[in-house]
Amino acid sequence: MKTLLFFLVCLIGSSWATAQDFDFKPPASVNDPTVPAVMRDLAERILPVYQENDQDRYLRNLSGLQLVAGNYTAAWQSRQQLLGGARTWTRIGRSASR
Repeated sequence: MKTLLFFLVCLIGSSWATAQDFDFKPPASVNDPTVPAVMRDLAERILPVYQENDQDRYLRNLSGLQLVAGNYTAAWQSRQQLLGGARTWTRIGRSASR
């Protein structure tokens, strides 16, 4: 979770993050037990307003935000869209579209 937190903060970028006011109060430490709940709350606030002109970057960041927010199905769908949606995967990981 800590790696995902760091990944999310890096992806969003400081210039975009400072342009928005989400009333974010970070925990004192990454080891704070409230980090997962705080990050989920932040991701849920960012999701409705997140915009990006570059479609690939948008989908990469969107899937990360969706993962942190706990919406794994939407994150998977965003990743599939990023990959072009050409492959349909079976439960064992082989391509079913062959």
